[in-house]
Amino acid sequence: MPFGWGKKKEDVDGNFVREAALGSLQGPTTSLEEYQNSLGRTVYMIMDSDVTAFLAGKINDKGEAEGPLADMLPAFSHMNRLTKITKHEAELLKLQYDYLVMRKRMSIPEHMYDSQLGGALEALRIYAANMVNDNIDGFKAKIATEQIKRVDVGLIKKKGLLG
Repeated sequence: MPFGWGKKKEDVDGNFVREAALGSLQGPTTSLEEYQNSLGRTVYMIMDSDVTAFLAGKINDKGEAEGPLADMLPAFSHMNRLTKITKHEAELLKLQYDYLVMRKRMSIPEHMYDSQLGGALEALRIYAANMVNDNIDGFKAKIATEQIKRVDVGLIKKKGLLG
């Protein structure tokens, strides 16, 4: 029927609100500036260049990391922050990080451990625990990839000519 005649008033109102909300989503959803800002936030959420630089240490002429912790770089890669794991897998992964740190502690000469790397290794263990927690049920990946747009639609009902 034309103009919604014969339909319940609630159906017409609900359709109007739904159509208004869908109409606001058409076209470009974000401006270029908003998109660039969201990318910056996303990168900052998953990547810590200070930790990467600390692990890499000195970079040689071939572009290879030569620091005492450089062999740990793959384990602390920012890509490891975007996986989806269960709580059980998270516990196992934390144990693997603990094992990695423990092996590194045993292999470092005592003078280096006492002067600079002892505290750093403990800090990396804490950092790893937080990395693992971010992966439980894909928590960090969801935050990094989703864009939320809020649409508020109001419906003002006026009395018509007939009542």
